[in-house]
Amino acid sequence: MLVTITDKPSQKLDIIDTIQRLGVAYHFKKEIEDALQIIYHNDCNQVQTDDDLYTTAVRFRLLRKHGFNVRGGMF
Repeated sequence: MLVTITDKPSQKLDIIDTIQRLGVAYHFKKEIEDALQIIYHNDCNQVQTDDDLYTTAVRFRLLRKHGFNVRGGMF
């Protein structure tokens, strides 16, 4: 519910990143995993040409942190 506020993957990544930096991610573990699962399967299979470097870096870091198999060529 927390990360379903927006449909933009970049905004979801920003929310997840902020929650983790605040140290309260354990309250939203299921929601974060679900959102990252959707981002990984839907967005990483498409070329993201409109993302800036920050969004690409956050996506890469969060997906790697949560155990997703991310290669540099996916973005």
